[in-house]
Amino acid sequence: IFDASCRRSRRSCAVALSCRRRSASALVAVWSVTALTTVPLAAAEAQPAGGWTETFDDGSWVERWVPHGRLADGTWAQGVDGHWPKGPKTVFARGDWWQLEDGAIRGRNFPDEKHPAGLKRREKLSPRFQASGIRVRCRVRVGDTSTAQIRIGGSSPGIKPDEATDRHVAVVDVRATGIRFWNGNRVLVAEEPAAEPGGKPKQQTKNTVLEQVSERPITPDEWHDVVFEVKGHDVRVAVDGVEAVTYRLPHVQPLQSFGLAVNGDKQSIGTAWFDEVVVDALPANAWGP
Repeated sequence: IFDASCRRSRRSCAVALSCRRRSASALVAVWSVTALTTVPLAAAEAQPAGGWTETFDDGSWVERWVPHGRLADGTWAQGVDGHWPKGPKTVFARGDWWQLEDGAIRGRNFPDEKHPAGLKRREKLSPRFQASGIRVRCRVRVGDTSTAQIRIGGSSPGIKPDEATDRHVAVVDVRATGIRFWNGNRVLVAEEPAAEPGGKPKQQTKNTVLEQVSERPITPDEWHDVVFEVKGHDVRVAVDGVEAVTYRLPHVQPLQSFGLAVNGDKQSIGTAWFDEVVVDALPANAWGP
């Protein structure tokens, strides 16, 4: 059913020839109703409105992505000096969290850091994805004790109408032991009025995590093609053309933000690489009639 040989080349032959790990004749994986089929690269790059591609070719990535995480002392840090965010109180992200390496971006998470090193896309996801569903394709390489994450986040109305009070995140963990899909929710369950005029109301939230794990191992320190699709309640993940996870969420996942992250085992440096990230709408017939 799935073609594990599917690969996607760079945008031009000149660039492809400079990347030793790719073939200029490669193809891109696309999920259809019954199979992971292939289409030429040129067709894949004719993305509908709202879609985008990131190949991390040069240092301009800092204009489109925001590094973030917590330093060893717990301080929240984000952005790159001279770019975003700007302000006298900004604590910038560590420069060695995210760096270009051999035409890809490498993320690192250090043992004394409790929070994963994140990389969030500045641009919000297109609102049209909520109706069409979203397809994420990217190449991922992960160290043997590390976890690479692909994250889709968003908020939905909670107990207060017309306010985004419930926060959700859908995540694919790529690790040597297998693929893990998980969905974390911070749901507002109650709210009390502020104790003082002009103060913030006291909110009571509940955190839940749902997960589905595939025990099919992932070879560390090798590139893998990951496809991550979400539409309404439904999730599908494939690796190297083989379906790894299917899941039905109890709620509709909001599709508003996108990010990458890397985590480690806290005994050694967690390391992961990402390249050729393609985000676009699901075709109308992707999941059948």
